Amino acid sequence: MCHNLTGNSNTPVYRLYNSNGGEHHYTTSVAEKNNLVAMGWSDEGIGWKSEGIAWYGVA
Repeated sequence: MCHNLTGNSNTPVYRLYNSNGGEHHYTTSVAEKNNLVAMGWSDEGIGWKSEGIAWYGVA
């Protein structure tokens, strides 16, 4: 997991979970988060806050 140590973080990184595949997905996009929840992913809330760089990933 990434951690911001500068104190300037303000962009939420949403954490989602797919119980079928056992993976987590991270995104800064509210639209992507909402789409995945509509497809059955579990919304686990905000994992952390980033410095505003849009990114995503599956872990």
